[in-house]
Amino acid sequence: MKKGAKYFYNSKQVLAQGLDDAKDYLRIKGFYIEQVSIFLDAYDYFIKHPSQYDGATLSQDLYDINGLELGSMLHDYLYKIGGYADKQSLREADAIHIKILRQCNKSGAEIKYRQARLFILREVLNYAWINRTFRGKTLSIQNRRLIYNIYINI
Repeated sequence: MKKGAKYFYNSKQVLAQGLDDAKDYLRIKGFYIEQVSIFLDAYDYFIKHPSQYDGATLSQDLYDINGLELGSMLHDYLYKIGGYADKQSLREADAIHIKILRQCNKSGAEIKYRQARLFILREVLNYAWINRTFRGKTLSIQNRRLIYNIYINI
């Protein structure tokens, strides 16, 4: 397990401090209260399901707070709620991730690297079709709307 993927196995005290740190970091980076609440929903989800967070897959984690990259956390959340079962939702989740990386002033090279990998996964390997066909994954209408609303509001 990657170091970043272990984050949500920390103690309640560490996770509570991380939540406070995340709120401060996101406000400093210019996210609005409504946008911050989206991250908080993802944070809460992974507190309840720590094994589902895998960090920045195939890439280094660029931590925003001690041990956690917030953009990757939100991206994982959007995939876990079913976004990986629908090609349009994948596009939107990936676009959200890239926008967050930019707003958090990540390296341009790292952003392009991630964009390329996400494009290959989504468009070349047809990740949504694989998840629906072979893994039985689905995306509810409610979560489809949620991803779209996040897409237009981040």
